[in-house]
Amino acid sequence: MESEKNTTIVLADDHEIMREGLRTLIEREPGMEVVAEASTGTEVVSFADKYAPDVVVMDVHMPLMDGVEASQRILDKNPNIKILILSAVLTRHIIDQAISAGVLGLMMKESAFCELCSAVFAVNKGERYFCSRIMHVVANSYVGRLCHTEEECDLLTECESEVVRQFSNGKSSKEIALAIDMSGKTVDAYRRRIMEKLRLNSTAELVKYALRSGLTNL
Repeated sequence: MESEKNTTIVLADDHEIMREGLRTLIEREPGMEVVAEASTGTEVVSFADKYAPDVVVMDVHMPLMDGVEASQRILDKNPNIKILILSAVLTRHIIDQAISAGVLGLMMKESAFCELCSAVFAVNKGERYFCSRIMHVVANSYVGRLCHTEEECDLLTECESEVVRQFSNGKSSKEIALAIDMSGKTVDAYRRRIMEKLRLNSTAELVKYALRSGLTNL
């Protein structure tokens, strides 16, 4: 019976001692194989293209190109590659950027090696994996945004919320007027008042607000 294929990994970190230490530990683990090591962001993009590994484990702070941009370039070329960020310092802004770029795993370098192995296997299966410290940041960020959204929703009347929903679904002022039984001029007046209340400057921002607040699932 044919044995299961090893999980192939490209390591990326600008500190050689860090890469060597990780490689030694990873290659002691059954089912894992390091196929290349990169010391810069541009190098890891090149190696990901060349070796098509299952997982890229990289620091977010690297010369020539940071880990977020490198992740975006890797995933643009090969969306099947899974990326795990492993870094000593991760701000909420970087975490948000990494998740938006398609990174599946985020871990602090202080994490235990056994947790890194769990993270590699998880992301290789297409699952998200955040270490406990990053999970705490992500949860607090989500709660903060949720509260902010609820405060914004409280500013709008039921009729104003319906106008936002209709606009975000691509309806014109005339179509909205017919749907909720008011004049087109009144709909436009509602829209201006809503944008002033929410401090929005464009229809695109209004659509983003509707998505964020759950008024539309467009």
